[in-house]
Amino acid sequence: MITKPTTHNMIREAQKHLGNDVSNKDVKQYCYENYGVSPMSQTIYSAIGSEWSRAAENISAKELVDSKKFVKRTFKGDKEKAHLAIDLIGQLT
Repeated sequence: MITKPTTHNMIREAQKHLGNDVSNKDVKQYCYENYGVSPMSQTIYSAIGSEWSRAAENISAKELVDSKKFVKRTFKGDKEKAHLAIDLIGQLT
């Protein structure tokens, strides 16, 4: 008899496969495609923490402070404009 892994284990498997800073949307998609289950955001939080904290693990405090200064200086504090610029850079590389 084949047993299905628990939802928490499915979520952890998605994180292992997709990377530490995986978004909740990607976790849900992975679980649905591989197990036919789409976990709730609260379950994902319970299993691997918040999306924000997972992303923050990849950025040092110095990088965060430097980025904040850069956005303030270059984009006059307009975070949306800075975000668009970063997205464009990501598409060009």
